[in-house]
Amino acid sequence: MPTGLGNGSYESFVRDHSPRLLQSLSLIVRDRELAADAAQDAFLQLYRHWDEMEEVRDPVAWLYRVAINRSNDYRRRLARSARLLERLITTSTNDDWVAPDAAGTQLVAAFRALPLGQRTAATLYYLADFPVAEVARVMNVSEGTVNRHLYRAREALRVTLEAD
Repeated sequence: MPTGLGNGSYESFVRDHSPRLLQSLSLIVRDRELAADAAQDAFLQLYRHWDEMEEVRDPVAWLYRVAINRSNDYRRRLARSARLLERLITTSTNDDWVAPDAAGTQLVAAFRALPLGQRTAATLYYLADFPVAEVARVMNVSEGTVNRHLYRAREALRVTLEAD
């Protein structure tokens, strides 16, 4: 059985991985509700495929990939909806219809300012404690790309945090 499944119980797997997954997704997508929906969908997919997880090389990476893909799907749908709304309401030129997020630490704000690739890589690497190889698998990119994202994210975070 892969090490990522713990004692083999779906419930214990969810309990072990849901807090970090939700926290990681929240930083990646900058929206806690969207992150919660994506995490819930990912855990539902995991439940549907639970009997097959013994054959998956890295179930945790699989879970994160599904969750990130779901969040990207949601973001695309939201973007399409926003474009449609913008066309329907031509008098509104600002994006104030999106409710501001109340999370407020300086580090979270710095992470949120990063481009998506850097934010995803940095969150998975630093917050979820994934090794570079696992981040690459989750993001479906090369390890070199992950290293480049991490380097750029560190530089951007350093500049941002030193400026304050």
